[in-house]
Amino acid sequence: MKIFKTFGTLLSLLLLLSSCLKSGLDELPNSDLNSISTITFEHRWIANNANGYETLCRQAMTLSNNKPGVAPLDKEIKTTITVPAANDGTASAPSAYNAFKTPVRNSVSRSQLYLFAVISPAAKIEPVDGAPVMGLPGDFSAGSYKYKVTSASGKSVIYTVTIDGFIK
Repeated sequence: MKIFKTFGTLLSLLLLLSSCLKSGLDELPNSDLNSISTITFEHRWIANNANGYETLCRQAMTLSNNKPGVAPLDKEIKTTITVPAANDGTASAPSAYNAFKTPVRNSVSRSQLYLFAVISPAAKIEPVDGAPVMGLPGDFSAGSYKYKVTSASGKSVIYTVTIDGFIK
């Protein structure tokens, strides 16, 4: 009998708390926004933490510019990538905060960087003409890369990311 009361209570709550709103919602237009706000490059590697377990470490690169030009038609981001200084200070235990040592810094190259972009809400981004996929390790040795940003409404624009230099 107690099982039936519990089951009945749960069924009643399920019916009471479920939404019945299936119509009457305003149809909103899809956004036409399709821009890149900023970009970031980073280097990733595996290091052991204080407990001896492997942990993913990341170090953002310093960029001379990480935004497209201000003109509405300027769809190019020209930047120089600078590898930050190593953190060779003395620390009591290895961690993600002090793992960017000289050997790790020396291993940073344009051929194994990760590129990330902040884009318009509801937009998507994809590489064009063999550009490296964002969020995965890519080879950025060639200099210029094209990315297509498509808005929710389907309007697309091509952005060019140009790396003018790499300072280590």
